[in-house]
Amino acid sequence: MYHMFNSEMNPTTSPEHLAKLTQYPFAAIWKKAFFDLPIALLSQSLRVSARRLEAELEYLDTVTYCKTMPEMVEAHSHLIQKTTSDIGQETSRFLQEMGTKIRNDLA
Repeated sequence: MYHMFNSEMNPTTSPEHLAKLTQYPFAAIWKKAFFDLPIALLSQSLRVSARRLEAELEYLDTVTYCKTMPEMVEAHSHLIQKTTSDIGQETSRFLQEMGTKIRNDLA
């Protein structure tokens, strides 16, 4: 498997490749802006989506055992409250992590 943190297996982190980047000053910036950042955005988005799907599965599991309409309404209300709370937390965490990544990459 191709491992991005091992310079022997990853030619983009090998000493030879890093030496070549000094010949092309914008290559490192291009790599960060058009490769590293989109990959980080995608991975964070997938993590958020996975957590939301997990919450939906918990909701479906809860609804399965509801016997009355008030129990269903309560389960659904709990899902909506949890979703809005989680989205707010995830959005602030996402923006903070991406802001840190962008500042570190452009520094």
